[in-house]
Amino acid sequence: MITVLNMYDEKQEDGSSFRLTASLDSDGSLVLEGQDFTQVAKEIFGDREVEYYYVFSPNEAKKLFSILEGEEPLLALKETFFQNGIDNNPLLTFCDNHGIEYRKIVI
Repeated sequence: MITVLNMYDEKQEDGSSFRLTASLDSDGSLVLEGQDFTQVAKEIFGDREVEYYYVFSPNEAKKLFSILEGEEPLLALKETFFQNGIDNNPLLTFCDNHGIEYRKIVI
């Protein structure tokens, strides 16, 4: 089973970059770790880098993966929600609509 997979890793002409990596922990929890480097972040937070996490407990990750099709959970996650690049909203909206809870942490 795949335990770590990049959902996206994009660099733009203006120097901005966006990366989201998903990992499955040994207890079954799912962690999405994002890292964005943008001028907008610098204007808002005083630093070009913003790190954020979406954390799904083992039970919530199991709920999510039970709905998705595919034998490899992280591949199914990527194929279902991240084919169009750096937009996290389809996954988050899906989770909200299906009662799948997660914690968002921004650093």
